[in-house]
Amino acid sequence: MIKSPKLYFVDAGLAAYLLSIHEPEQVQTHPLRGPLFETAVVSEYLKQSCNYRPKLRLSYWRERSGQEVDLILETSQGLTPVEIKSGATVTREMFRSLRRWTEVAGAESSTPTLVYGGSPGEKRSDITVRPWHSPLIFQPGN
Repeated sequence: MIKSPKLYFVDAGLAAYLLSIHEPEQVQTHPLRGPLFETAVVSEYLKQSCNYRPKLRLSYWRERSGQEVDLILETSQGLTPVEIKSGATVTREMFRSLRRWTEVAGAESSTPTLVYGGSPGEKRSDITVRPWHSPLIFQPGN
């Protein structure tokens, strides 16, 4: 594994403005929709970690082959991988990086999470599927 930084705008609205996206409808077809969505979700994790878990470390993982997980949360339960997809429908392909991560991380990995642009949340046998608008990611005291 190689360590390298990954930069995010903390304000997805500012990022959209700088990309000349001025109407919500423009995002649906914009080629950078996925990265903007990822930026918004990572920003929420960052804000909530500051409020509820100030010592929580956030990082990401990428293999030389290009396989990556968008966010790794270092918690007392282990390393929690979070994949972020803007699609409104959950597909099998969305789980590929999370499954690869759990192979590589082994016992250090806790239950993976997929955050997606759809509405219903669900629990798969080995992955939590969370809609983008779900309530607090961290509960106080957890």
